[in-house]
Amino acid sequence: LAETRLRDLLESGDLEATQEMTMNRLSHKVQESCSSLADEALATVLRSCLPSFGPDSDWPLNNLTQFVQFAGVELQRYRANMRQTEQTVERRMEVEIARQKANCWKSICGCTARCPGCGTKCNLELENHWPERPHECRRHLYPAFNGWQKQEGRKPFLLHCRAKAQWQIARTRPPIEPGGPERYWDNFQEMLEDEHPDWLDPLTRRPLPTMEPLEDYEEDATTAPEEIQREIEENRRAWANCKDSLLEHFTSMADDPDIEWLERFKREGGALGAEDFASIRDELFAVTPLESLDIMDNAISMDDTLGDELR
Repeated sequence: LAETRLRDLLESGDLEATQEMTMNRLSHKVQESCSSLADEALATVLRSCLPSFGPDSDWPLNNLTQFVQFAGVELQRYRANMRQTEQTVERRMEVEIARQKANCWKSICGCTARCPGCGTKCNLELENHWPERPHECRRHLYPAFNGWQKQEGRKPFLLHCRAKAQWQIARTRPPIEPGGPERYWDNFQEMLEDEHPDWLDPLTRRPLPTMEPLEDYEEDATTAPEEIQREIEENRRAWANCKDSLLEHFTSMADDPDIEWLERFKREGGALGAEDFASIRDELFAVTPLESLDIMDNAISMDDTLGDELR
C-alpha cells in the first residue's frame, strides 16, 4: 500500500511541486495521501508505520523517480522476507508448543515402566530413577490383563500378581530371535532377575514390599484384610466386564467361561463386548503426547533445513 501511495504521488506531480524534497517531507506527503483511504483504521496504521528521520538522516531527494523505484524494490524484498520469516516463526512456535506438550505430559504421566507381571504402570513421578530406586506399583492386577496365559489351554492367568502361587509358576516366553530357543524360568522371581532387575531392590535383589508375594492375595484366602479382599473383587469385576473385548486384543488367549465368579460380577448391559474392541483400540492407540516427540523431532529437522535455506 505504501508503494502504491508513492507511485500515485509521483504520477500526479505532487512530489515534483515540492521544493527541496527530503526524506521527512516525502514521509509527510505520504501521510497526507492516506487521508483519501476509505478505511480509516487502515489509514491510521499506515500513518503510524511511516518513519520520521533525524537531522543527520533527513537526506535530500534529487531524483524522485529513481527513489520510488528503489523503494518499490526494497518493499517487495521486505515483504518476501517477512513471509519467509512468518513461516519460520510459525514452524518454530509449533515445534515449541509440541515440546511443551510432551514435557507437560511426561510430568503428568510420570514413569512409563509397567510391571512385567500384570502391566500396572510404575507410580514414581520421574523416569530414569533406576538404579537409585526401582520401579514401584502400589496396586497390581491379574496378569491376564497383561496377556499372560496358562500353558495348558492358553486360558487367562487369573491369579493376583502378588499371590504366592503366581510367583511359583514357571514362565516361558518366545525366543528373542527367529529359530532361537524358547526362554524359560522356574518362577517369576527368576524372570525378574534375568530380564527386569529394575523391578527389584538393587541391593537385596528382592521385590519391594508393594510387590512381594503374600498368602493374603491367594484366590482361596479366607482371612485376608478387607482392603485386599476388595482389591481381589475389583480385579474380578474388571475381568468379568472387559474379558470379551480383551480376548480380541490377546488373540492367542482362550476364553475360560467356567470361572465360577464371572456371572456374579458381570454387569448386565454394561460389559464390553468383542465388537467394542476396535473403537477402544483406535482411541487408545491414537497419537499421544509422547508419540508427538517423534513428530516434533521431524519438525525440528525440517525447521533446521528451512533455516539453512533462508541463510
